[in-house]
Amino acid sequence: MQIVKSIDDIKKDLNSAVTVGAFDGLHKAHQSIIRMSSEVASATSGRNIVITFDPHPRMVIDGLRSPKLLSTTEEKIDLIRKLKLPVDILFIIPFTREFSRLNSQEFFEGILFDKIGFNNLVIGYDHFFGKDREGNVHFLENMKTRIPFGLSVVDKITINNEPVNSTHIRRLILNGEIKRANQLLGWNYLLTGIIVEGNKRGRTIGFPTANLKPLCSDKLIPKNGVYFVKVYLDDDSYYGFLNIGIRPTFENDSEVFIETHIFDFEGDIYNKKMTIEFYDFIRDEKKFNSPEELIDQINKDKQICLQFLNNK
Repeated sequence: MQIVKSIDDIKKDLNSAVTVGAFDGLHKAHQSIIRMSSEVASATSGRNIVITFDPHPRMVIDGLRSPKLLSTTEEKIDLIRKLKLPVDILFIIPFTREFSRLNSQEFFEGILFDKIGFNNLVIGYDHFFGKDREGNVHFLENMKTRIPFGLSVVDKITINNEPVNSTHIRRLILNGEIKRANQLLGWNYLLTGIIVEGNKRGRTIGFPTANLKPLCSDKLIPKNGVYFVKVYLDDDSYYGFLNIGIRPTFENDSEVFIETHIFDFEGDIYNKKMTIEFYDFIRDEKKFNSPEELIDQINKDKQICLQFLNNK
């Protein structure tokens, strides 16, 4: 896969299938669109071009009202490779305020057709593009009367009667329904950050933790609570359990901490990069009456996670 961040680095070739989208989460519906685009490209021995944006368009257009991200640009690149999606060129367009002012015709003709070139376009049924989201399936059908190209529209996808879309997946993650979210994503939700020094209270109760500061402040943090997780550190991976919350038993603060107890691990890992892979939600965070009561619950949490691990 060739990764391109400037349109000057793409050679125009009309024998191409193109799909465009923010692809936040690169969930199963996104994967279907990309695979469909690859099939269309293969039919003419053409190239499959996936176009996305950095940052997410809504972060530029909506600012602070923009929803948090399911996947950063770096994660999307890694996921395309991990999921073995058939992409020849990934074109990451820098999404600026100026770019957001392009209307649908300027984007379609000025960018897609004149500079990139294509003979097939593949989109999702609810795809919009251009200023004020005026570009849609109806717009593209009208453009076909002026420029000959094939148009493939991927229908709505549901799994267990649930819609596969980024909005619904965000809602599940914020509700702690991480297992259902993972089914719709087609991969286990990830969070990457740097391990920072905490108050070391975990050590005093027999459960040392790695305190994670996310690399991306715009990344969606799951609901407060305890999770069964897998962590990736250096070139190794480990299982453990994680707590997202405000430490109500010890603290009287609103700051949210992300702390992971890693099974069978010892070592100094401060300032190292770590990725957390969420498997399942264990319980809500709660305030305990004493440290001893908390320790008893943590031991129960560990046993649940070990049982999950034994059943994997």
